[in-house]
Amino acid sequence: GKEQSNTLTSKQGRVLSYWCFNPGFGMKELVEQGLRSLIITSGTLSPLQSFTQELQVGFPVQLENPHIIQGHQVMVAVVSKGPDGQLLNSSYQNRSRPEYINSLGQLILNFS
Repeated sequence: GKEQSNTLTSKQGRVLSYWCFNPGFGMKELVEQGLRSLIITSGTLSPLQSFTQELQVGFPVQLENPHIIQGHQVMVAVVSKGPDGQLLNSSYQNRSRPEYINSLGQLILNFS
């Protein structure tokens, strides 16, 4: 008999892939399966109204609390070098280097 080949030939068909990024489809399926309770927690889902619209299901009970951190307690900065002058470059080639890791660790210690 003729031996079958498991290798791909040069004449492959094109592949069309598509993904659904709408969470409403998954949520509707859960509801249809009899979901009774769902607890969703996050510090970044505010405002809840737009979030619940994206999920396309009703939430009869919602709790949204104010932030506990005040604006004056937050600092945003860009730090390009560690305390030892080491360039803080998190590229794939650099992030495993001991000099980088030590400098980043020392920086975190200095801020804590």
